[in-house]
Amino acid sequence: MTRMDDIEKTLKENVIDKGLLLAQTHTLRKCKVVLAKVHHSIGRLVGEIENPMQIEIASRLPICTLDAALDFEDKLNSKEFADETKIHLQQIKGANASVDEVMRKIFTDNVLFEFSFDGRKQKRALNKLKLVNEVLFGNFIIIFTIIFIFFYFS
Repeated sequence: MTRMDDIEKTLKENVIDKGLLLAQTHTLRKCKVVLAKVHHSIGRLVGEIENPMQIEIASRLPICTLDAALDFEDKLNSKEFADETKIHLQQIKGANASVDEVMRKIFTDNVLFEFSFDGRKQKRALNKLKLVNEVLFGNFIIIFTIIFIFFYFS
């Protein structure tokens, strides 16, 4: 065997079948939904109240398809859903997460491939999405403003 044959053989052995990857992603999403339901049940048992809208938001993320992204955008027209989404993203962000880390928890790479930030190269504009422009960046702006005020006045 030549070196090229060895490389081709190794590549064939290590390449993940796309169908298998999609099946695993689907299974993972189902597990997330079940986990959210179990968390909700445990919360009720110990007296924690869990908002059903938070469970719905958690079950929709990460957004895996363009249609799911557009559906999520439609849901954001409801002020209550938008407010709950902001709260959920604040929980995802935590104290130290970057915009990139949060984006990876909101969108899969396949969905992000369909977008560029401002819509160049015949792609959709990511900054036109309410989820990104108003909800996500709104959370980061509020947090940066609070940090700025804290350090400026202390």
